[in-house]
Amino acid sequence: MTEGTKASFKPEDFELRSLQGKDYTEILELFREHFLPREQILQMLLKILNHIESTVNIFEDEKLEKVLELAAITVNPKFSGQRIVYRLIEETEKRARQMGCQLITTQAANIISQHVFVKAGYETISEVDYETLELDGKRPLKVSNMNGTTKAIVVKNIFGN
Repeated sequence: MTEGTKASFKPEDFELRSLQGKDYTEILELFREHFLPREQILQMLLKILNHIESTVNIFEDEKLEKVLELAAITVNPKFSGQRIVYRLIEETEKRARQMGCQLITTQAANIISQHVFVKAGYETISEVDYETLELDGKRPLKVSNMNGTTKAIVVKNIFGN
């Protein structure tokens, strides 16, 4: 497959599983390949997302006893545009129900993930405007480089009991 060529994904190729010790080497390699080149950006986004998370009380509803926090969801770019992320969300929701969770929450820091979660039925419960955000007395992001979004959002999906 040449650089930039999209790979075809077949539904029967989809497998969701819990990480085992034997998986860590593969996960570390994927992380190094796709995330470490952008490590400084990721560290800044994590700081921003932690700030956002600290402003939201997801346990305001007294009926909530168990919440699944979706920390990261990503699809290899060579498989983009094939709706795999929606399948990942569906499978995550199934797992959450099996574990007895009443709610899933996550933070979406870019325009694509924001669109995906809203389209998948998640409700925006908080947002941070990058144009006015200050952390440690500084503005951490140059908004003109943000590729279509000037905010990060926190979303949730509540399951009926």
